[in-house]
Amino acid sequence: MLEPDIEAVALGGPNAVIVTSGQRLASTIRYRQSVHVAQCNLGSWLGPEVCTWDQFLRQRYDDLLFSPDLTGSLPTIVPAEAERVLWKQAIEETAQAWNLTQGNVTALARESAKTWRRALEWRVTPAEIKSKSTTDDGDFFVASLARFCGLMPADSILESQIAVMVLAHSAEMLEVLPATVYFAGFSRLTPQQKLLFDALPSVMIVSEESDATLSGNLRVLETPDDELRAAGQWARILLEEDANRRLAIVVPNLSERLVRCREAVLDGLVPLQSTRFESNTSGWLNVSLGTPLSQVPAIRDALNLLEWTANGGAFVTVSRLKRCHSYWADSVPLERF
Repeated sequence: MLEPDIEAVALGGPNAVIVTSGQRLASTIRYRQSVHVAQCNLGSWLGPEVCTWDQFLRQRYDDLLFSPDLTGSLPTIVPAEAERVLWKQAIEETAQAWNLTQGNVTALARESAKTWRRALEWRVTPAEIKSKSTTDDGDFFVASLARFCGLMPADSILESQIAVMVLAHSAEMLEVLPATVYFAGFSRLTPQQKLLFDALPSVMIVSEESDATLSGNLRVLETPDDELRAAGQWARILLEEDANRRLAIVVPNLSERLVRCREAVLDGLVPLQSTRFESNTSGWLNVSLGTPLSQVPAIRDALNLLEWTANGGAFVTVSRLKRCHSYWADSVPLERF
């Protein structure tokens, strides 16, 4: 492990690449390098490439694509838009085969693509997803996945499978890879990333410099989900030190995005256990949202009584009041009500 001086790397010339965990961190590094170079009174310079993980993989694919030894032998990449179209078709066919009513297929296709990408990153097989599923949702996803794979064009891969393809041609990649590769902002490595790192130990120098290092005590992340996922990672680090600690994460507008917040925090706390296919996560988080007064039985019944007194009340309201014993003495027959 090596923690490079990001500013010094800027003066090292183009024979290096800095891979970041997100686009915002890449922009931050470029800015810091520009400031450092300006302070060194350099009017122009050839600096290293700064890119995200996905951009790094795509660049390596392009390098292999133009390699004389591999011309015409590499699979084509299915764009993300085409992937969602294939997922939509697979879901529609599966729903029809299962005699299910189709809901928002577009949204389901988008979430299915994200789920399969995450499974590939963490090397989780369809069989493992199905074995851990406690509902029909997991079986439906696996069935849709089988149809999706059948719809994939021959000799093609997804963008999320580029790492596996690059790993298979690591020898050829070494010939065109910059001399030094720095990795910044990776608080954890997926099994897919770790395989690539382990395969290229002489080239890849992993930097443990994180977003927090680059921005003081403030971490600047891409999306609200990334912030919640980072909060889950923070909790995991502290709980590994002391499993009996009790931690709190304050989330604004929690009631409006409760499910999404819970899944994002769990994804950082215990990766891959936040999916809807795994139900053994209820004990890891306690969500303290508070119960609205209108849902407290006594207050709810009082509100129903006021509604019935003022407006006569609907049949449902009157039925609830007849079943309520909060305001009726045992000696008063309910039939009189």
